[in-house]
Amino acid sequence: MNEYFYLTASNEQRGPVPPTKFEQLGITGDTLIWCKGMDKWERAENVPEVRMYLQRNTQACGAPEPPNPYGYGYQGGSSQGYHTQRQGYMPPKPDTNLVPAIIVTSFSFFCCGLVGAIAGAVSIYKATQVDNFYASGLYDQAVLAANESKKWMKNTIIIDIVLALLVVLLYVFIFGGVFWLVGTSSM
Repeated sequence: MNEYFYLTASNEQRGPVPPTKFEQLGITGDTLIWCKGMDKWERAENVPEVRMYLQRNTQACGAPEPPNPYGYGYQGGSSQGYHTQRQGYMPPKPDTNLVPAIIVTSFSFFCCGLVGAIAGAVSIYKATQVDNFYASGLYDQAVLAANESKKWMKNTIIIDIVLALLVVLLYVFIFGGVFWLVGTSSM
């Protein structure tokens, strides 16, 4: 008979233990278990070999989420507070915002110059960090990088709008002054 690792209610990995100890350890059908040869963590009630050893009063509520099928090892609590730390689980990857960051930065560079493009470049850099952090199992840092990318993209748009307004005002004053000078000199 196989020995199994299991996750406690506080999502701590314990074991290995034989199924004969499951009831005394409080392992229910909702508890995630794993042993050598299994592809992923499974709910104990889904493993035929151990069903007869489960605690009788299984709880439907509070069962941990199944692990991520991609095998990333989640390393910490989330800033959003609803993800739990357990081996093999990784929440979905946050949006990188890379494509919008590239579009905004390109527009900024060609229309408003280097100032907006620098902020856009920071947005692109932060967007590329999302994939790296996520692939390393650092979900919290991936979320922070995604949020930073979005923030810098918004900053780029604000800089572009301010610069465009300044250019319009400059043209109004320059051409308005020229027309005023032309108009007063012909009198």
